[in-house]
Amino acid sequence: MAKCESCIATKTATKIPGVSINSQHLWGSNMIKFRFFRACVIGFLLGVLLSVAPASASAEPQLYAINNFGPFLNTVDPLTGAALTSVVINIPGETVNSSNGLAVNPQTNEMYAAVKLMSQGGPGRNLIRINPLTGDAVNIGNMGEPVASLAFTDTGVLYAVTGDCAGGGCGGAATPETLFTVNTANASLTLVLPLGNGNDGEAIAFNPDDGFMYHMSGQGAGFIFEKIHLGSGTVTNIPLSGDLIDNEEAIGFTYDPAQGLFVGGLIDWEIEEGTYGTITADGVLTAINSLEIPWKDYAFWNASIDSDGDGVPDDEDDCPFDPTETIDTDGDEICNNDDLDDDNDGLLDAVDPWPLGRFADVDPATHFAFQFIETLERSGVTGGCGGVDYCPDNPVTRAQMAVFLERGINGSGFTPPPATGLVFGDIGTTSFGAAFIEQMFADGITGGCGGGNYCPNNPVTRAQMAVFLLRAKHGAGYMPPPATGSFNDVPIGSYADAWVEQLAAEGITSGCGNGNYCPSDPVTRAQMAVFLVKSFGL
Repeated sequence: MAKCESCIATKTATKIPGVSINSQHLWGSNMIKFRFFRACVIGFLLGVLLSVAPASASAEPQLYAINNFGPFLNTVDPLTGAALTSVVINIPGETVNSSNGLAVNPQTNEMYAAVKLMSQGGPGRNLIRINPLTGDAVNIGNMGEPVASLAFTDTGVLYAVTGDCAGGGCGGAATPETLFTVNTANASLTLVLPLGNGNDGEAIAFNPDDGFMYHMSGQGAGFIFEKIHLGSGTVTNIPLSGDLIDNEEAIGFTYDPAQGLFVGGLIDWEIEEGTYGTITADGVLTAINSLEIPWKDYAFWNASIDSDGDGVPDDEDDCPFDPTETIDTDGDEICNNDDLDDDNDGLLDAVDPWPLGRFADVDPATHFAFQFIETLERSGVTGGCGGVDYCPDNPVTRAQMAVFLERGINGSGFTPPPATGLVFGDIGTTSFGAAFIEQMFADGITGGCGGGNYCPNNPVTRAQMAVFLLRAKHGAGYMPPPATGSFNDVPIGSYADAWVEQLAAEGITSGCGNGNYCPSDPVTRAQMAVFLVKSFGL
């Protein structure tokens, strides 16, 4: 099967007469790196030439193929094998070294592939599920064998074939080539039966018209083509005719219902080019086109249907196989079904009462203070501004600030003594936040706004906030070190200069950008969430 671990040789079928190779060629590590690099360059150039765009929606399924030498998923013309579009397979935290099998579940329209990851050792291939429109993928797990090709039956059972790895150094593969079923939930394999052992190259495809699984394997004179009755395990060899195979190896193929035959390809490893063609169920081969990039395996996928039944067509759905999500809520490229923390707030869904975020007006994917606001809500300091909203851009009033600060200091269950109405001239016993405001005064955090008043409806400025926070955190008698002029817009001698700089020194703020603090700007509710969580370790 494989020539080496980096360049996996799980091969395809069909040959233009007259092209031949001398012998099986083994590559050194430098050549491996060069070919992987070259595949990346070719994939990049293809992406530029093809606009790196997903296939347009169509009522008909689109043929997809993967690249044996890199992380590329392509749409191709089923009549010629020519590339149409290209995307990079993206697995968060991983890099795809090479791609092998490709298959689409006809029951769910989900696309799966077998890939080798840069991070993994050993011969096993990882089963991944791909969003064909974006290339975003989820790693399901290591199958533990050098899987060469994948195929679904019409009932949605996934099968895999391993390569014999003769001379290929991939190690641990079943010999002869072996058929397994694959658990799509955990990537575990279950043995079905051994298959005919071609001298190299292996691929499988299911024919829904007759219900047989077909297996291609080998190179040149050793090429075999056989069909498998999955119920009985009977394997029947099919003699080949038409365009003879010569010395090219089988890589991958799939059944095209529109043409009523298999489409697929071969590879000539000596020149690393291939042939695209067709093969009938009774073994008649027809060479169609030479390919500079021989695709590894093939599958049809329909972008215009609604795979998950959520009312959004797949080509408009960030998560086409997840009925709970149509946009990537937290922007982490993982849909809800595969995401243990859907809103990326640091709290696992299993224990998160609001797994998609508590507030409708605070986007988990884009709002800078999302995690701080979620933390503030969970701590009980605030329940928002009403209903399902938090009003992140609203300015914080001095009355609201009193509530925030006292709860930050004393906990969400804190209830101050009843207000007397005797502390500030503009705060009566029934004024909003009256008890918290008077407690702020008692704690030495504020002396009011002047003239015996508190000015409860005035917005809190960022300079005032520095004083309030540090006194709340360190006590009424706290005094920060003298200012040094670290912010452009807070010169030495300006109001609260030392407090502003100390707030930055404690990592509670870094300013408003470009070396400024914006001391006169009102504090928004979103900013307040950041200040409180950082100040009090909520």
